[in-house]
Amino acid sequence: MQRSATARVPARAAIAGNPSDGYLGAVLSVMVEDLAAEVTVNEHGPRATVPIVDATLAALADHHGDPSIRQLRAHSETSIPRSVGLAGSSALVIATIRAVNAFVGVEMAVTDVATLAHRIERVDLAIPGGWQDQIVQSHGRDCLMSFEGPAAADVVVTPVDTSRIPFFVAWTESPEPSGVVHADLRQRMAAESAGALRDAMHRSADCARRAREAIVSHSVHDLKEAINATYDLRASMMTLDPRHASLVAAARAHGASANSAGSGGAIVGVLPKAGEIFVDAMARDGHQILTWQREEPV
Repeated sequence: MQRSATARVPARAAIAGNPSDGYLGAVLSVMVEDLAAEVTVNEHGPRATVPIVDATLAALADHHGDPSIRQLRAHSETSIPRSVGLAGSSALVIATIRAVNAFVGVEMAVTDVATLAHRIERVDLAIPGGWQDQIVQSHGRDCLMSFEGPAAADVVVTPVDTSRIPFFVAWTESPEPSGVVHADLRQRMAAESAGALRDAMHRSADCARRAREAIVSHSVHDLKEAINATYDLRASMMTLDPRHASLVAAARAHGASANSAGSGGAIVGVLPKAGEIFVDAMARDGHQILTWQREEPV
């Protein structure tokens, strides 16, 4: 019988605080369970030619000191839309790490998984960005992340129970790779030791903390305000794609809160009271939309 191992990693959506994760800030993120990457590894069968999966196999072979890992066959599938800001690339990386670890019988600490995934994306593949994706997807749960240093071990992770909150994510077929946005922002932050840009980044991090407080106190109103404020600060820090800005405007026009879920065009927020009307209206306008309301914490 052929041995195999499979791992599944959901997408994530940044509710509030992004993009301060790349600048020692704070971000509150949630798992989008209905969108996920799944990777299966075995010793036989056709070899996949997915660059990010191949890069992960190579990194794991070096990390574990086991050259045979490079020869494993990996089959990957994903329902996460590409380049819209829902962490599809890190979902593939972490799913591959987990599947290979299960296959070879090796356990890695959550922090080690995040660190390896971050190195693969940020160094090996030169994909710009912060630590948010690798941290939240390695933990696999909704959480507030406070970035207090340059390494995964410096991130304080506080689980957040977002069950019973009606969320949505929406996106259009106009993706923009996150590296396009992050590269310019990083250059500007490096050149500015103080000023309006850094002040806006600090205030964005405060939005993440306010969002957690709102969830703990069951104040949906305050949560929606923190979500909206994060997007408004984002708009003050960078030039946004007009198509993505119009998506946020459309959601807000129907009474929903809305923030960029990442840096590729997808948005996330809390559904308005007339949720079905909102979903129908967004779909009629040609937007993809997904809603959820969990009964139990993730």
